[in-house]
Amino acid sequence: MAFQKKKQQIILFFIFFFFLNPVLWLFIQGYWGTGDGDCKGYHGTTHLDVYHDPSASITLDGVDNEAFWHVSGKNNSIQVPVASDIQGSDFFILYVDMVFVRSNTHIYILARWLDYSLKSNWDQFSICWNINMENYTAGLFQGMKTESYGGGDVDTWQWGYRLGKANGSSYDGYDACFGDTGWYDRTSELSQVETGMIYGNNHYQIEIARPLTTGEIYDVQFIENKPYGFSIGILDNSYGTGEGEDHAISWTYFLHFSGLLLFISGYEISIILFTSITLIGVFIGWTSKKVKN
Repeated sequence: MAFQKKKQQIILFFIFFFFLNPVLWLFIQGYWGTGDGDCKGYHGTTHLDVYHDPSASITLDGVDNEAFWHVSGKNNSIQVPVASDIQGSDFFILYVDMVFVRSNTHIYILARWLDYSLKSNWDQFSICWNINMENYTAGLFQGMKTESYGGGDVDTWQWGYRLGKANGSSYDGYDACFGDTGWYDRTSELSQVETGMIYGNNHYQIEIARPLTTGEIYDVQFIENKPYGFSIGILDNSYGTGEGEDHAISWTYFLHFSGLLLFISGYEISIILFTSITLIGVFIGWTSKKVKN
C-alpha cells in the first residue's frame, strides 16, 4: 500500500508540473534592462500560426470588420507584452493585441494597444522581421547592428501617427532594413507596406498589409514553409528618437507559414513530449517493478 501511495503521489507531481508550466508562462512579463542582450533564456520564444484565407481582402481603415480577423481556434492571435527599459525612471509596460492573417498574395496584421497620449506625432508601432540573421533576437541595443549576433539582415515595418489624420485614415508605412553595421540607406528601397488606423477610448488600432513577396533584397519574403522570427516595438511620445524610456519592445516570436504548428501556448512541443515521455516511463517502470514483486 505504501508503494502504491508513493507512486500515486509522484505521478500527481508530474501531472501538476506538466499543467503548471503553461500557466506560469502566462504571467511572464516583458521586462528588460540595457545590457541584458539575448533574453530568451528567461522566457523562451513564443510560436504561433498565420491563418490562411486564400481570398482575404481588406479595407485599410483600422476597423476590424473583416470576418477573417475574428476566426477562432487558429492560434493566430496573441497578446504581446512590451516594455521600456526597467532601469529607466519612466519605465512602463503595456500589452498589444495582435492577429495575423494571409491571403494568397498578402499578409495582414491587426494591432491594438493602450495609449493615454493619443495623437502625438511621435506615437509609433514597428515590427521587425528576420531575413537571415543567424541568431535573431529583439535585444539589439547597439545601434541595431547584428554583427555581434552572427550578422544578417532584419526588415522593419513602421506605422506612425500623422498629425491631422482622421479616424479611418490610410497611408504608406515606413519600410527599412538593418544589418551587420546598422541601418541601410532607405533611398534604395521601395516601400510596399500599407497601413490604416483608428483611435479613441485611449487606444490605437491599426491594420497593416504587405505583399507576401516584393522582390526587394531588403525585404523579408514570405515564400518558405518555415517560421519567421519577429518582434514588435511601441514608441510613445518618443520625439523622433526611437530610443530611451519611451521605447517599449517585445521579446522574440515566431510566425509559422507551414500550416502545421507543433507548439502549444508558447511552449515548445519538445518540452511537453519530454515531460509526457518521462511520466509514461516512470509509470511503466513502477508498474513493472510491482509485477515482479
